[in-house]
Amino acid sequence: MNASDPSRRGEAIDKYAVMLQSPSVFHGKVRVSAVLTTSHTERRRDAWNVYVRVGAYTFWPKDTVIQCADVYSFDIETDVYGKDHPYCGMLSDEVMRQVDRALAVSLQLLDQ
Repeated sequence: MNASDPSRRGEAIDKYAVMLQSPSVFHGKVRVSAVLTTSHTERRRDAWNVYVRVGAYTFWPKDTVIQCADVYSFDIETDVYGKDHPYCGMLSDEVMRQVDRALAVSLQLLDQ
């Protein structure tokens, strides 16, 4: 994916997508919703972000912020299954509760 940081314009960087649906509900769906992560942790305390410390998951080698302010829609056939994107694993129930809350804040369903 291309970097969103203006100082890295045109540079391809690794991003992790956090799928917001269970794999069991993929059947018959064309698109899936997801949020992205970053290793830039300066804004980790924003209510619409979820901070995950290094070591919490083996697939994230750095401190990571799950960015819930922007929700993306991916075509399952071409963007998920049609690419060489490895499945990394599942997040804990506690982290997913934090993601749910951060999404509610970002959609203004909850106060910060």
